[in-house]
Amino acid sequence: MTRDDQPNRCIVFDIGGTSVRAANYDPQTRTIGDILHHDTPNHHIMPGCSLDERSQHLYTAMEKLVDSLCGDTPPQSIGCAFPGPIDPDGNVLSVPTVFGGESTKPRPVGRELASRWPTAHIELLNDVTAAGYYYLNSPTESFCITTVSSGVGNKVFINGEPVVGPMGRGGEIGHVVVDPSPNAPPCDCGGRGHLGGIASGRGTLASVVRAAQSDPSGFKRSVLFESVEGMIDSITNEHIASAYRAEDEWVSSQVQCAAEPLARVLATIHNAIGIERFVMMGGFALALGERYVTLLAELCETNCWNLGQDWNQMLELGTAGDRAGLIGVDSLVADIREMLLEGRYILSKEVASFENDFAEYTGVPYACGVNSGTDALILALAALGIGQGDEVITAANTFHATVAAICLVGATPVLVDADAESFLLDADQLEAALTARTKAILPVHLYGKPCRMDAIMPIAESAGVEVVEDAAQAHGATFGGKRVGSFGRLACFSFHPSKNLAAAGDAGMVVTGDEQCDTFLRTARSLGQRGQNEHVLIGGNSKLDTIQARVLSEKLPHLDAWNEKRRQVAAAYRERLQDLPLTFQCEHPDEQHVYHLFQIRCDRRDALLNHLQSNQIDAVTRYPQPIHLQPAFAGRWQEGQFPVAEALCSELLALPIRPDMSVDEIDYVGDTIRAFFAGG
Repeated sequence: MTRDDQPNRCIVFDIGGTSVRAANYDPQTRTIGDILHHDTPNHHIMPGCSLDERSQHLYTAMEKLVDSLCGDTPPQSIGCAFPGPIDPDGNVLSVPTVFGGESTKPRPVGRELASRWPTAHIELLNDVTAAGYYYLNSPTESFCITTVSSGVGNKVFINGEPVVGPMGRGGEIGHVVVDPSPNAPPCDCGGRGHLGGIASGRGTLASVVRAAQSDPSGFKRSVLFESVEGMIDSITNEHIASAYRAEDEWVSSQVQCAAEPLARVLATIHNAIGIERFVMMGGFALALGERYVTLLAELCETNCWNLGQDWNQMLELGTAGDRAGLIGVDSLVADIREMLLEGRYILSKEVASFENDFAEYTGVPYACGVNSGTDALILALAALGIGQGDEVITAANTFHATVAAICLVGATPVLVDADAESFLLDADQLEAALTARTKAILPVHLYGKPCRMDAIMPIAESAGVEVVEDAAQAHGATFGGKRVGSFGRLACFSFHPSKNLAAAGDAGMVVTGDEQCDTFLRTARSLGQRGQNEHVLIGGNSKLDTIQARVLSEKLPHLDAWNEKRRQVAAAYRERLQDLPLTFQCEHPDEQHVYHLFQIRCDRRDALLNHLQSNQIDAVTRYPQPIHLQPAFAGRWQEGQFPVAEALCSELLALPIRPDMSVDEIDYVGDTIRAFFAGG
């Protein structure tokens, strides 16, 4: 069977507040197969279940749908439109329409789906974004899509792309407070007075029920009264929509009250940025029909500075049916499918594109993608011809891979103790470590903090030795206005999933300003092959794969914003903990730390760690055993030889730090630490 003859193995999901829809999808023809449905196990259907239980029920429902669509043939790729903001790591930040108000912490949906379909490529995007791609009239169109269903959401597209922040936030108009009164209608998220709790289908239903209870005479005069035989508890959105389409006066007044704050928000979007096309989507909006869009147009006109706009032309009703969100998912799935069908797995155009972008970002001419940060270090040292009989100076406080790479090229690692304030290689001890056999200094920008490159570079230049930077944890960090990675002859980066710039698996990069080094790297990463079937040196298989390159390309534009968020979290920690018996990693006035880890030093480290973990705080120790005392390096160094590094390994504790951490989360960590010290 040829690749083109293989059965379609692409599945698309559209997760709604009330229904999970799934279908086979062919990105080549943009056609949807049979659409299957499953009730969404939301917090209304399963009020007694915990958030984790509802999550598992949802994943089980998705598994059943995939089994029905694929049978024994596993999907090659899965695209999923989810009702909530999604960060680049596949975490859904909040899903109140499905999981309720308790779902205010990120849910690792991407990781959960990957565990169920480990051989499939998983792509997630917001459900309104997916529908928006379906309604694009041209690749560069600017418009707004708004859904009115169990909740209210929207996305503004500018030049064909949704406007969202680096963490996926943007378009959550359903949680704009439009009624600040203490008795305002509740929202699924747990708040009150939110647009989604008033203008949505659920909000309108609740409003109609309240009105029927408070105005029984008006209710009795309505078509709605007859359709439910006077039983208020029997009212559904279907009854409301039917009465509204029949132009029932009493129901129409209730729908108008619910629609007024939505119209104000739409008018504000138009006034602020000039959007002139608004698509109304969602089950409730579609059920109300064209009359609802006409109502919104009238309300928008009264809330807008009138400059000759025709809101009847600017507003349109979307297409009824399930296909918009499902087909819209192809914005991410189609190119993955194309890569798989064409066999573009290794050294593809996607890899070359990311290499160029990362080189430009770092400020160097060349970047060579490899399969891990460890291989990046090995290849960088090999590119300088370092091997048997040579010495490489590096930090005593570092990860195993730094020292292992030196050993794996046949050289001898020479360790320099850490500085007690920076926790990094002590540059003042460098000169004493130099010998006639020293070929390179390998400074490690650990935890996201740049080394003292103003001290290290002159020492290296004076001694005539090379500098290879280990920047595995410091993507985007700067010293003296220069990015780390642009100081030495070569520099190495890791894109492990834990890093600030994270792949969906292992990946790495070597950057350099030396064309000869770059040529060597490209040859060595590919089994020493230069040209077809010509192997000019003994090399390994260290290539960066296409899917990792594509994932990293999507994330790179957001890296600086994420790093800034990390700095803000770090500053908040320092402010809350500054009066406690803790030591923080010092900050140099000429650097930008990117806080891959936020380390605190505590002489009661283990007790504090247990306290934090017992309070469900994800604090960890990194490198609790010094590198020179690891069994792999037995006999090379002695205990006590690097006292500062040994002390750091026994006293450092990493607090949780993420770009999307909320003030409440930071406060909880701070309060828990303060409680530890208050308790003695």
